[in-house]
Amino acid sequence: MKVKIRGIYATALTKLLRDRNFEIADPSDPILDRFNLDEVGKSADILIYDKEDLNGVTINGCGCEEVVKILKESFDDVFVRKIEIGTIYRGKIRRFDQRSKNIIVDLGNGKQGLLSLQNYWGYLREGEKILVQTKGVSREFYLLSTQLRIFGDNLVLIKNGFTKVSKHLKDEKEIERLMNLSKEAKLRGYGVLWKALAQGKSDEELRKEMERLFAKEEEIRRKFEESDSPGQIERGLVMYFIDFGPEAKRKLDEIRAQVLPTIPGHHKLKSFEYMELVDMADSLIGKVDQKVLEESISKTLEKNFPKVGSNYFVVHKKLNGRNITIKGQVEEFSKDLIKLKRTIRYRGSYDGLNLRTEAGDFAITKFKEGGWFILHEYYNAEGKLKGRYFSINT
Repeated sequence: MKVKIRGIYATALTKLLRDRNFEIADPSDPILDRFNLDEVGKSADILIYDKEDLNGVTINGCGCEEVVKILKESFDDVFVRKIEIGTIYRGKIRRFDQRSKNIIVDLGNGKQGLLSLQNYWGYLREGEKILVQTKGVSREFYLLSTQLRIFGDNLVLIKNGFTKVSKHLKDEKEIERLMNLSKEAKLRGYGVLWKALAQGKSDEELRKEMERLFAKEEEIRRKFEESDSPGQIERGLVMYFIDFGPEAKRKLDEIRAQVLPTIPGHHKLKSFEYMELVDMADSLIGKVDQKVLEESISKTLEKNFPKVGSNYFVVHKKLNGRNITIKGQVEEFSKDLIKLKRTIRYRGSYDGLNLRTEAGDFAITKFKEGGWFILHEYYNAEGKLKGRYFSINT
C-alpha cells in the first residue's frame, strides 16, 4: 500500500511504515532527502496528517485500518477514535421542535437525527419519509443534511455544491487538472471535492470513479423508493483520529533518532508548537554537550510559563471526542506542579462527592505533567475544605 504522510510526525511514521513494507507516496522534500527516496509516485492509497491540536494524526483512505493496527501494536498509549460521516438514511419525520426549529427524524434501529428546518424543502408532515445524510453527532442525535455527498476514494460528489480541492493539495498544475475534470459533474448539477489522494491518479481512473459515483447516487435514490421503513441505505466515510500519549511520543522520538539527530521531547515540544526551538536544538546535537542543551531548553520553556494570577485553560479530552475545558487562575506553575484556583459558578452537586455546590465555593486544582491524575479540592466561601476528587487520566 502507498501512504502519503505530512506533519510533525512525518519522519518517525515514514520510518515506522517503511520498515513494514509500505510505499511512501508524494513525499516532502525533507523526507526525500532523509530516506534517499527516488522514483516515487504521487498517487497514494492512505493519507496521514496532523490533527488540528497537533497531539496526533488523522488517517483516512483505503487500507487505513492496517496503519491503525500497526500504531496500536507499536505504542501502548495511543488513543483511537473512529468516526463515520456521510452515512445515508431513509428517514421518517417524527415531529418538529418549534423551539429549536429542528425536525426530529427517525433513522431506524433506535437512531434519531436532527435536521434544521432551513435544510428541508418538502411538506412538513409526521410520518413522511426523507432522504438524509449524517454530517456529525450531537449527544444522542445525528446531525443531518439533505444535500447528498457521494464519497469515493479520490473525490466526493456534492449535489448542487461547489467544486474545490483538499487543502493538502498544493501543486498548481495538479489543481488545474482536477478542476478541468470537474466540468462534467458541473453539467450534471454536482460539485466535486477532490481529496488529496486524487493527486497523481490518471484522468481515466478519476473519470471512471466519477461515473461510478453517479451510478451510486442513482442506486441510492432507487433504494430510497423501495421501502417506507427508516434505515441505513449507504455507509459513509470512515476516518481515524489518533492521539499519541507521552510514552508514544517518546518512542516516536527514538524512531526519528534512527534517521537523524533528535532531541528528547522532540514530538512533545512540537505538539506544543515550539517548532523553531526544536529545529534549532536538533541542529545542535553533537555540537553542544547534551546536558547543557537540555538544560537550555528547560530554561527557555520556563520563561514561557504562565505567570501567577494569569488565566490558564486545561482541556480534558474524553475518548468519545468530547473536550471539557477547565479555566482557572494560576497560583503556582512549575515543572513539578501546576496549581489553579477556580470559582464554582454552576449550581448542582460535585461529581462523586454527594455534596451540593454553594455560593462562594471555589476549587483548587492540582496536577503535573505526565501525571495520571488531577486533584480537585473543593472549598466553601470561608475556605473550609468540603471534599477532594481525584480524576484518573491517561
